[in-house]
Amino acid sequence: MAGYLFVAPAILFLAAITVYPILNSLWMSLTSYRIGRPINPFVGLSNYAQLLGDERLWNSLKNSFFLGLFGCAVTIVLGVVLALLLNSNWAPLRVREFMRGVFIMPWIVSTTLAALMWGLMLHREGIINSYLTRLGLLRDPIPFTGSMTFALPAIIVIFVWKVYPFAMVMILSALKSVPTELYDAAKVDGASSWHQMRYIALPLVMPVLLTITILLFIWGFGHYDLVRVLTGGGPIERSEVVSYYLYNVAFLQTNFSYGAAISMLVFGILILFGILYVRVYARSKPWG
Repeated sequence: MAGYLFVAPAILFLAAITVYPILNSLWMSLTSYRIGRPINPFVGLSNYAQLLGDERLWNSLKNSFFLGLFGCAVTIVLGVVLALLLNSNWAPLRVREFMRGVFIMPWIVSTTLAALMWGLMLHREGIINSYLTRLGLLRDPIPFTGSMTFALPAIIVIFVWKVYPFAMVMILSALKSVPTELYDAAKVDGASSWHQMRYIALPLVMPVLLTITILLFIWGFGHYDLVRVLTGGGPIERSEVVSYYLYNVAFLQTNFSYGAAISMLVFGILILFGILYVRVYARSKPWG
């Protein structure tokens, strides 16, 4: 009983900032909520029925999946490559430490500042269009963030640039924790560098990779800042993600009940991915 009393403040704090808002959103999604109205009538599942015919919602969900999946995949690959580069002995330690500091700089920059900076570079008159046209790769400048084709890919690229240092540092830390005796024994047995990575490093860092994967997917799926600053969901909702659509519905249109229903849908999707992650993580432990 004493142990429960010691952790009770933390449990109450978590309940206040997580459990209560979730339950309140669930109840709000089952009512017709209006600000200032003393009684909000119960409408059951009518808000959830409206979700089925909302084409803009399904478009934003599709864009969120693209951002989460492609952003996560590219970030993981880039993080693994850079972590292996920094973990090898191809250069002196000071050089690798300097490169580590350079590679981690995007993580230090705030998301809003990064969006403004990339927005200027991707502008029709920006530095990227300038170099591409000088090199002959483009005939006419492309307004990347205003293009129906390139708006969402541009957001994915900037998202990867912003979060790859996190993946790199986590994977590098996992690689540093692998005992060197395992590599030495593999070298004695004649294992190549590829086999050492495939059969020693990868199984031992797999739990970390899975943790990073689910975190990056959740960050990408629920991302809001880059879309808000760069494109505003345009052009014609081509880059609108579900978090930005939820913001429009709940706070700009003040339709809080329908916004709560959207939030519960997103919550359910992320819960499913969380359950999948727990199952895969339990099977990925090399000591399990």
